[in-house]
Order: sequence, then C-alpha cells, then structure tokens
Amino acid sequence: MPPLTLTATSSANIRLGAPQPYLKTHGTKVARLHLFDWLVLVLLAVIDVVLNLIQPFYRFVGEDMMISLRYPMKDNTVPVWAVPIYAVIAPIIIFTVIYLKRRNVYDLHHAILGSFAGLGFLSWYLAGKIKAFDRGGHIAKLCIVILPLLLAAMVAVSRVDDYWHHWQDVFAGSILGLVVASFCYLQFFPPPSGEQGLWPHAYFVHILSPEGENRVQSTTNSNHHQSLSGNPVAMEMAAATSQALDSMEAGGRTR
Repeated sequence: MPPLTLTATSSANIRLGAPQPYLKTHGTKVARLHLFDWLVLVLLAVIDVVLNLIQPFYRFVGEDMMISLRYPMKDNTVPVWAVPIYAVIAPIIIFTVIYLKRRNVYDLHHAILGSFAGLGFLSWYLAGKIKAFDRGGHIAKLCIVILPLLLAAMVAVSRVDDYWHHWQDVFAGSILGLVVASFCYLQFFPPPSGEQGLWPHAYFVHILSPEGENRVQSTTNSNHHQSLSGNPVAMEMAAATSQALDSMEAGGRTR
C-alpha cells in the first residue's frame, strides 16, 4: 500500500507568508518602532529653523578686496519657500502614489523618513522601484532616475547665477548632499541593483518574522477547537476520522 499523502484543500486555514503590511493594520506599529527616529528628525528640523533665524557671521574685508566682491545680488530664481515643496513634499506625493499601488506601509514609512535627504534620496528610490539596473538596457529608466538629480543641479546652478554662492560652495554642498542621501537610502533599502532592491530591509524582516504567523495559526486552532467543542457530532466525526487516518498510516508503515 503506498504511503498516505494528505493534501489540504481549505485555503481558509492556510497562510502562506506574512500578512500584507497595510497602513491601517501596521502603520501604528511601524511608527512606534521608529518613534525615536522621528523625534531626532523633528529636532534637526528645529535646529535648521533656528540657524536660519539667528544673525549670520559677519566678515570684515579691506577695500582692496571689495572689487572682487561687488556683484549685483539678484533675487532667488528658486525662492527659499519652494525648497521644501520640491525637495520634500513632491517626493512624499510620489511615495504615496506608489503606496496606493503596492500597499506596503514599510516602504511608505521609510521613504517618507528618508525624503528629508532631498532629491538624491528620490533618485535612489526610483532606481529601486523601476529596477533601473536590471541589465535590461532601458535608457528610459535611467532618464527617470537622473531627473531628480537634474532638477537639483538646476537649482544649484541658479544659486551661482543669482550671485548668492560661489561655485565652490555649491559644488561641495552638492557632493555632501549626495553622499548623505546615499547613506540615508542604504540605511533603509537594499542597493537598487540587488534582487531585493524593490522593498526596504524592514519588509523582509517582516516576512521572515514568525510572530504574525504564530498568532494567526493560534487563532485558527482556537476557533477550530471552539467549533468542535460546541458540536458533539463534529467531535465524534473528528475522532473517527483521526482513528481511521492513524490506522491507514500504520498499515502503510508495516507494508
């Protein structure tokens, strides 16, 4: 007699993988886990506001240096109030649109947390989402990835063109911003060129965590036990089925 193979046909009692992390079901949990990160981020924002309000450093120069310092300072081509709009709010809108399509709260939360690193972070993020480095040779994907960096470069050039900064200051600031954005992205997400570059690290930890699965299995077993205990006929049928399976399995082993 061939060995008995049991195949479960009820999909209600089978749970493959972790539950989908929606904003409604997992949003509070993710926010609590990163509460300290948000507090530090708020503190950095307050420090930035204070630094922009206090009196700047004044340098006194001689008359012979005034010739090289006399420039017609213009109004900002890109006003200061527009900086948080294109560098923070616009990326958050993009992250939200992707969440509405993919429904992954870990991706949404970590993307928003890293969006304060600016357009460099957005470029990394888009590279991972559209799989720009999948060796498919799609030039359109590279154009999408470069677009945020191109916008940042245009803003940087406008600062020099308006005579608000020297080009050396803008160049050094651009390199520093890109390095910080790269660190921030790789803190939350795998490299875009990797096989797991689509989702953040925390999502894969969520998939591998047995906590949710154990909870669901425990609830399923409890509900199954309650349904049997309240139905004597069902208990008798379950016992008979168990005995029959045990005898069949024992017969399969002896042969």
